[in-house]
Amino acid sequence: MRRACDILLTNALVVTMDERFLLHASGSLAISGNTILAVGDIAADFDAAETVDCRGRIVMPGLVNAKTHAPMTHVRGLADDLRLEV
Repeated sequence: MRRACDILLTNALVVTMDERFLLHASGSLAISGNTILAVGDIAADFDAAETVDCRGRIVMPGLVNAKTHAPMTHVRGLADDLRLEV
C-alpha cells in the first residue's frame, strides 16, 4: 500500500545521521509538512504531490550551528594590553 507525502526527493546520495552513518547511494526522502516520513530505497512506497529528481546531488542534515569560535580560544587575551583603535 502506497502512502501519501508532500515531497519526494529521489535519486540522491542520502547521508544519514543514524548510529551507523548509513549512506544511500541512490536513495529517497519522503517529506510531509515539516516531518521526514522515510529515508532510503522508499520511492516506490510513496505517492507524492511533488517529486524532485536529485540525481548528482547530496541530501544531508543541515549544518546547524556549525560555525564556532573554538579556534579563537588560542589567541584569547593576546592583545588585551593594546588600545581598541590600534
